[in-house]
Amino acid sequence: MENDDTMNRFKEMKKRIEKIELLLIEIKELGQAMPVVDKNVLCIQSFTHALGFGISDLADLT
Repeated sequence: MENDDTMNRFKEMKKRIEKIELLLIEIKELGQAMPVVDKNVLCIQSFTHALGFGISDLADLT
């Protein structure tokens, strides 16, 4: 079914967004309080949060 495929894709996107969020935490730790790293990680986290917010709601509908 097309709907099942779409829901599976949302779930996969949610998993990948969660992986990105974990990787960003690791990058921030590796940067050891370097301002350029902190600033860029914060920006990317903002984008992934916004993306994940919508995707997560859809993925959890099942």
